[in-house]
Amino acid sequence: MAEEISVILIPCLRKAEEEGKAYHQRERKMIDASFQSYLDRRQIKIEERSIAKGEHGKPYLKDHPELHYNLSHCEGLAAIAFSGFPIGIDVEGDRKVGERLYQKVSDDTELREIQSARDSRRRMIQYWTLKESYVKAIGMGLSFPLDQIHIRSRGEESWDAHGELVLPKDELLYLQLDFKQDRNEICCADQTAFFYHQMVLLDGKHFYLSLCGILTEKLS
Repeated sequence: MAEEISVILIPCLRKAEEEGKAYHQRERKMIDASFQSYLDRRQIKIEERSIAKGEHGKPYLKDHPELHYNLSHCEGLAAIAFSGFPIGIDVEGDRKVGERLYQKVSDDTELREIQSARDSRRRMIQYWTLKESYVKAIGMGLSFPLDQIHIRSRGEESWDAHGELVLPKDELLYLQLDFKQDRNEICCADQTAFFYHQMVLLDGKHFYLSLCGILTEKLS
């Protein structure tokens, strides 16, 4: 069984003079070009009407059910993931988090780990992005309450397994991941769900990259 995931990381830093609308248009063009480039390399031809959406808005290629994809973006960074199984990806920049988000995202066990972590704000965002990648993978989006997803880790080593990825600010970066080898030691009640988390450094700023894959069988 193939457990590979292809990820395209797309730096898109806002220029000093760039207004919001212009920035988002440029970001959209970069995402679209990267998406099309991947399909071209795979010799997959699609038309605009080939992209459909599930009940909760998750896009899919209706003429190519063998290829799953998902995308995410925040200011400064976008990412697209491709695989042969349902996939969810979430990227988020470093930011302040309020008490309300802690309660919205975490169950009691997770909250205790967050509060005892070396950097509780960072751990909070890690949980948040991981859970968002899960609800995107299962096609539910934010209609699924995040505090009902119960994630368990082995502490710091589970989150820091891949260290920090330094991303050039003017180049795309392609990652080829094998979930059997590269997944983090993080789990949830859904035993078909597997997770990958990576901290990314881009132009002196930290970003959080989380992936969830839904496989048909448990990995050994």
